[in-house]
Amino acid sequence: MAASPNELGEGEPVGASTVRRIAWLTPAIGFTVASGAGIFARRWEWAAGLAIGTALAWLNFRLLRRGVEAFVAAAALRDNEQTRKPVPRTWEQCSGTG
Repeated sequence: MAASPNELGEGEPVGASTVRRIAWLTPAIGFTVASGAGIFARRWEWAAGLAIGTALAWLNFRLLRRGVEAFVAAAALRDNEQTRKPVPRTWEQCSGTG
């Protein structure tokens, strides 16, 4: 028997803590490695590339998370609808001539 998201904790969906952890670990690890590459290896080009890549990865994750949340909200809205429109399957049904 699968537990619903509200039964697992404080009303948070399953995996919410993992998403929060990824959101702060991505820049923390990325900028740490970038500064290490700059300080210890004296490769400032690598450090700049790692820092830019970290920023882009964090931005991508943030935008992807917002997009998934929007899809989930839209799907929940659609599931609550009682009336569904039939999909037209022929040209006559699409154009209204048939």
